[in-house]
Amino acid sequence: MSLLFKGIALGFTAMGALLVPLSIKAADVHIPWLNGASIGMGYDAARGDLVRRTCISSTALPETRILGTGLHDGIHLERIDSKEQLISTLVASASGQAKFAVMSASARMSFARSVSISRNDTTMLIRHVISTVEIGSTVGDILPGYNSPKVKAPQFRRECGTHFVSTIIYGGELIMALQATERDEARKEQFEANVRAASSAMSGSGDVRTTKEQLSKHSYLRIQGRKAGGGDTAAYNLDTFASEVQGFRAQVEKNPKAAVLYIVVSPYPHMPLDASSAQVDAASNKLIALNSKLDTLNDITSDPTQYDINVRDHPLLVSARDQIQRVRDALRLDIEECIYPTTRPSSKSSCGKLAGYVTPPSSVLDTDLPLKFEASCVSPPIQLPKTQFYGISNFRQGDGRIGQWMKVRFIVEPIVSDGRILRYSITKEVSEPGSSKLGAEEEIHELRKEIDAWSSPGCLILSTPSRLETPTITFRGKQTHSFGQFIDQATCEPATVPAANIPIRGQSSTYNCDVTFLPVRNLQIANHELFENGKLRERKPFKGLTWLGASAAAR
Repeated sequence: MSLLFKGIALGFTAMGALLVPLSIKAADVHIPWLNGASIGMGYDAARGDLVRRTCISSTALPETRILGTGLHDGIHLERIDSKEQLISTLVASASGQAKFAVMSASARMSFARSVSISRNDTTMLIRHVISTVEIGSTVGDILPGYNSPKVKAPQFRRECGTHFVSTIIYGGELIMALQATERDEARKEQFEANVRAASSAMSGSGDVRTTKEQLSKHSYLRIQGRKAGGGDTAAYNLDTFASEVQGFRAQVEKNPKAAVLYIVVSPYPHMPLDASSAQVDAASNKLIALNSKLDTLNDITSDPTQYDINVRDHPLLVSARDQIQRVRDALRLDIEECIYPTTRPSSKSSCGKLAGYVTPPSSVLDTDLPLKFEASCVSPPIQLPKTQFYGISNFRQGDGRIGQWMKVRFIVEPIVSDGRILRYSITKEVSEPGSSKLGAEEEIHELRKEIDAWSSPGCLILSTPSRLETPTITFRGKQTHSFGQFIDQATCEPATVPAANIPIRGQSSTYNCDVTFLPVRNLQIANHELFENGKLRERKPFKGLTWLGASAAAR
């Protein structure tokens, strides 16, 4: 082993002929969920990916079984109040250069960005970590061809990355976000307590059934999850959530090397990295904030109808989104050039820029940006279920022709309750001209049903749909008629029902009908948050992001 690498093994790094202490925490970076790594393989922390090339001699040590004894093993719970906090939690164990590297680990970060957190959401993050096998290494010299003075730092980094893989930890990690929409703080705290109780019960110290019942009482419960190791991921509900948490350890133990829990990468000894820089750490936090704000603006501009913003101000939001993206990209480049060797003359100028970027907390962003409505008030096509209008209505027996034909029509009456619930009252009206001595008379029988159509606690119906009466259709035997207006089709046929007061067997007492409906479209609804003093107000204007100018000036 060279003197240089002896220094690394002893916890020192070489800078010229001088050995200076190197913090192990700062030097080694833990990268989660990166399959395909092998000992000695290169890794570029700025891109967050393996280089797939080996530039340093290394030897893998024998496997060590570490089942359940890893540094972060166990079930961890945390209440999350913002997207920034969620992302920060997933990189909480890293600092400085390490934080910047872990932020590029796409699997965890893509999960964090997929979780939508509104102001009335209570989000509980559950992480179940199980380590199984560790493979360490011994390292030697840089391989021939890469240790030549002709190989400059930028070329070396391009071909070999910024680090090399020194340790591989296998195992599994289950990450789940449980969310409920609660306005009351006491209910939010109760949800947190119920999730903690459920997690404890699933670990074997409580009644799983009771805790699941308590969770099911919360409003709009959603569960998202992602995992490394442990087999396929199913769609999550309370039952699959419980079985997943309870059975995850057994899943991972069944195939202990199925997934990489994390790799440990170490910097190449001849590449001076300011790994523990407070500037880089603070700038990485700003990068997290800018990513979160960009995600929010992407959501707003992609579907502004879900936000309290006047449509005429949409171009201003698009401009703010593009400006934040430019600032975010510039900050990322400046962090990268502050840490890693580049072709630019000096990295110090980039390090000096980092403090100039301005990123306000989420509370300020909420003031500047339009708020998202609690409910989605976009009216989807409403499809009523196929309905059977069956019923016995005895017509007087006359000349024996009863049941050969009958007149049918439908009356549709929309009913709106509390401004938020729509149902339809649908009446089948069956008639047949009188016969024999009462030829001028007509008996009419009605069968009425109510069908629930639409409801939303956060939306108000602005106008009641119109009442509808279909034409009266004469049905002969079994017949299908297309109405093409609210009612799609009705298939009606005689219902032969023997009765004590009908001496002629086989007489029909009514017509039974199977009815299908056309989708109900363009229901006029609006978000209840737009109502003030019983009147519908305009959506709020967007005045811009005042802090963006200071960040843009940092470049």
